[in-house]
Amino acid sequence: MSLLMVRCPRTGQEVWTGIETDPDSFRKIPDDLFYTSCPHCGLDHAWGRDEAWLVHAPGATNDNGLVAGRPRLELRLGHVQDGGASETMP
Repeated sequence: MSLLMVRCPRTGQEVWTGIETDPDSFRKIPDDLFYTSCPHCGLDHAWGRDEAWLVHAPGATNDNGLVAGRPRLELRLGHVQDGGASETMP
């Protein structure tokens, strides 16, 4: 699995979206706007698939599904999964 990243438009720093996914599922993300809370500037940033990229981070998640102390979301085949619940993306 890889981390889905975007760039903070205010600071230029990379921001983890809280989503962990694989390359096949990444390509299937709909061309919609998503929002991520930025730890660098404190604002919520809108982003689309074309502005995001994957970073392979082996061993980045621990047994509790945490990356840098944040809960992991998995994006696979058009679904966002958080724990046991899943929501179909539009």
